[in-house]
Amino acid sequence: MTSETLVSKRIKSARVMVELSQAQLGSLIGKTSQNISQYENATRSPSLDDLTAIANETGKPIGYFTNPKKHNAELSTPLFFRALSAVRSLRHREKWTHKVQQIAELHLWLAERVRYPEVRLPSIPPQDRYSDEELEEIALSVRDFFEI
Repeated sequence: MTSETLVSKRIKSARVMVELSQAQLGSLIGKTSQNISQYENATRSPSLDDLTAIANETGKPIGYFTNPKKHNAELSTPLFFRALSAVRSLRHREKWTHKVQQIAELHLWLAERVRYPEVRLPSIPPQDRYSDEELEEIALSVRDFFEI
């Protein structure tokens, strides 16, 4: 990934996470929505002053936009939201997808520095659908496993 592509992806990610449109971010930093679009599509590079302004408006350190990721935590499966009504629009889904991506990167960074305890969970056979009886049985086995 080139540095221009990195900056462009990070600008979009930061903007989406604070729920700003391109026009809103542009207005906050004295640029047009077209300028922000060009930055996000890597057809134009922001000046250091513009990048600093974007960092300030999105609450991100300047290094977030310029330092390459040391951990590649690309999501390999789609995200499912428990209640789609809570994630009302594509904009909200995109915001939470970016946040989950950042959490995955943080987890990989921490895993290099912190020794996590072994996770013990009950074994539940994967299925596409469970009947009410099967769900009840699974719930009971989980309660037994954790002695609750």
